Parts: sequence; C-alpha cells; structure tokens
Amino acid sequence: MRFHARLVMMIALLAGLWSAPAAAQAQCGTAEAIGFPLDPAAFRIVQDYAAQSARWQGRFHTGEDWSGPGALGQPVRAIADGRVVVSGPGLWGLDGGVIVIEHTFPDASVAYSMYGHISDQGGTAFPPALSCVRGGEVIATIGDARPAAHLHFEIRTSENLTAGAGYTWQPPGALGFARPERFIRSWQARLHPAARWQADLADETGPAADPVVLDDGGMLALDTAGRTPRVLRLSADGRVLWRILLDSAPAGLLPLNGSAAVLYAGGEAQQITAEGTLGERWALPAPLAAPPLDSGRNLLLYTPDDRLIAYDTTARAVLWEVADIDQPLHALAGSHATAVLTRSPAGRTTLITLSPAGTVLDRALLTQPAALAIDAGGELLAASAGGVWRIDAAGTWTLLPEAAAGGADAALVSSTAGVRYLFDGATLTAYGPDGSGLWQAALAEPIGGDNTLRLIDDVLLLLSSRGDVVLWRAADGARCGGLRLWGGPRTSLWSALGADGVLRVWVGDLVLGLDWRTLTAAC
Repeated sequence: MRFHARLVMMIALLAGLWSAPAAAQAQCGTAEAIGFPLDPAAFRIVQDYAAQSARWQGRFHTGEDWSGPGALGQPVRAIADGRVVVSGPGLWGLDGGVIVIEHTFPDASVAYSMYGHISDQGGTAFPPALSCVRGGEVIATIGDARPAAHLHFEIRTSENLTAGAGYTWQPPGALGFARPERFIRSWQARLHPAARWQADLADETGPAADPVVLDDGGMLALDTAGRTPRVLRLSADGRVLWRILLDSAPAGLLPLNGSAAVLYAGGEAQQITAEGTLGERWALPAPLAAPPLDSGRNLLLYTPDDRLIAYDTTARAVLWEVADIDQPLHALAGSHATAVLTRSPAGRTTLITLSPAGTVLDRALLTQPAALAIDAGGELLAASAGGVWRIDAAGTWTLLPEAAAGGADAALVSSTAGVRYLFDGATLTAYGPDGSGLWQAALAEPIGGDNTLRLIDDVLLLLSSRGDVVLWRAADGARCGGLRLWGGPRTSLWSALGADGVLRVWVGDLVLGLDWRTLTAAC
C-alpha cells in the first residue's frame, strides 16, 4: 500500500514536470503579430545568414548580423509574444549576453528567436528564464561586441535551447536554422488580414518559370531546387496535393487542355494529366535555353543558338523565327507590334520590335532596361532612361511629352482613358493623355529591382522582386494598402489575379494567396 502511494505520488510529480513547459507556453500566448528586433529602416544586415566566415575558418553563419550608426546601446526588442528559455548577460563571455525566446504561432508551429551580443547595461534587465515577454518589448541593448557593435539574430525552427555558437560547419538550414528576415516577412504576410493561404517552396530564387493557374484555383509549379526537378500540384488553399519527378531538365510550363504541359530544355514537351501523371510526349522545334515567354499573342521559345521562335501550342507549329537574339527578359504584344527586351552575356540591353509576322522592325540599344506597356489605342509604350516613348506599327519611336524617364527600376501602365502611370523606383506619377501631370505619390523608401505595375478596378498595384506589394487609388494617388514579403536582387517575381478574387503572388520561395477585396478595402 505504501509502495502504491509512493508510485502514485511519483507519477503525479512527473506529470506535473512534464506539463509545466506546455502550461508555461500556453500562459505566454500565441504570436498573433511579429516584427523585427531592430528598426529595419535604420539598421542593415552586415553579415548575412549562411555566409561563410574566414574569421571562423569557413564556418557558416547561423543568423544575421544587424548594425547601423550608433548601434551600441540601442534597444533590442522581442519579435513576438513568447516564453524566455535562455537568458544571461554573460553567456558569450567577452562577446556579451544571449536571450532565446520560444514562440508558438497560430498554426501550432513553434520557433525560437535568439539574440546575441546583447547587454543589460543602461538599466535594461534581461527577462528571466520561463518568463513571458510581449512582442515589441525591450529585452536588452546592443553590446560592445567584436569587431563592432551589432546584434546577432537567429531563428531556429527546431528545438534548440542552447546559447549557440553562431557558426556551424554544416549549412545552417540542415540544422534547423532559418533565414531570419525571410521568416519574419513570411509570417507578417501570413498574418495579414487579406492572406488566405501560403505555400513554401524550396528555391529561394523564386519561380524557375511561370506556373499555371488551373480552373479550380489550384496551381502547377516547377520546383528545380533539389537534385531531381519536380512538378508540384498546389490546391486552391496552397497545399501540395502531389508531385511528379521529371527525368529531364525542365524549361517551363504552358497551359494545355485544363492542365499543363512541361517543356524540357532538351527540346520536348509532355502533357501533365489532371490525375498527376505524365502523358503524351512530343518534340518541340528546338532545344530551349530559357523559360518560354508569353507575349500576350504568341508563346516565344528561345534556343541555345540565339533564335526566338513563335510557337503555336495548339497546332504544334512554328509561326515565325528570328535569328541573332540575346536572351529575352520580357515580351509584350500590342495591336500592331511586339516588343522583346533582351540582355546579352555582357549585360547589353536591347529592345527589339517585331511585326505580327515576326519581321524585325527595330533594334534599339538601351543604357538600362525599359518598362513596357500598351496604350489605350493598343500601341506599345516604353519607359527608358531617355523618356517615355510610343512605338508604332513601323517600329518608329515617338517621344511623349511626359517630363519623366524610366530606367532599371521603372514600371509603366496605361488606362483605357489614356492616363499613363509611371513608377521610377521612388515616385509614382500619373500623366494625362496630353502628358500633363495629374498627381504624384512618393515612397518613403525607394524600391529597386524588377518592378511591375498593374491597373485593376481603379487600383494601381505595384509588385517588386524585393517583395513589396503596394496599392494606390488611381484617381488621386492616395496609398491605400500593401504588405512586404521577402525578396532580393536575385529573386524572381510572378503574380496573377484569378476569377476567384485571389491575387497569387510568388516572390522567392513563397507563394501567397491574397483576397483582393480585403486587400483593397481601404481603396
């Protein structure tokens, strides 16, 4: 009887110890919002995630180092609500203190934020272990660490309750570390009121080729990040329904009979059935050196011997081809001509104008890439470093009266009423049909990279490869919404607004479904 009583007491004690962390975590709540430990407008990354350090014999950096002018003594904030699991101002010795916070997110996933090279000087006491902290709460200040004051910031997606070394011999992603900025941007997007679903894919550089949106709201997408390329079938809410392993290197996808076909770089195409199998395979006119481009009139194929081929996917026939073409970046077909923006291996940018029959009308060498659009009459517009131009059916360029110019960061769109909207990387300007300025809207921070501008339901939508989603009212330029995903100089961008009212945005390795009505509610 005495043994039985002791056994019951021991079980109760163990149960209490086992449940204590879960209870403590529940008391700290769920992370319903997330931010940065420092102001990203004032601080920048001085050593990136996964960078190899010569000072540490080539080891990989497990986080991001953030610094800026006057960094020493600046407050460090918890990124979200959570429970402190490691805390000590001397855990890294001369390199300062460390705090690790456990966060539970609305999908029940758990992640850990780690803050290193921090100090309790200046009157900021470290929160004790097992205490709760709130997102935005000051937990420490930046200490005087080598080689200069900075915050070492990590995100851990697997349980890791150590102070951490900050460097590893293995790539950090394989050990449960995540890219911090991307993690925060991703969760900020997921927690946005307009977010309906999210899909995380493997390749941080973005889509290797444009995906295909299906009639049911799902998508077919290429995943080329692993050893074996795959086609992924995403449901209308972002879940991966099935995968097809490919035996050849893919170059792109094209819509076909309610599904799609995969185009292989070797010069073949193969049907993808609705059931997730590969069907008929047929020859293309040539091998492919780049993803296909949809100009709005033709599917354009680019070959390793520098030919551009217009291909009829229904008849499986060549419509025309042009030789001596650098790799195409963008293509857009107007009523009377098609513009193709190309770039040579040496970085030379050329805008080629083609007739509907494929005749080269003009080759214009540009100092920077140009933004392309179609005007109210169906003619091509190009915003280059020299101004905004109209290109007619003969390939002749006519300078429009706008007192503005495009450039590498420019984006351009025209309304059916002839109003032209030009974004130059920092300012959006509306011009009337006569070139008079109607309004201007300047951004607090310029947006560089590959930018696209669309006019949808009297709302201007700007998307950037950096991950920006910005909305303005077309009538007066008032900014009325937006969010920021993670992207960078090497990421690619794709977007589509479906008949279901969902704006699909793919930047980096994130595909996000946004409810258009909710996103534009303030517009």
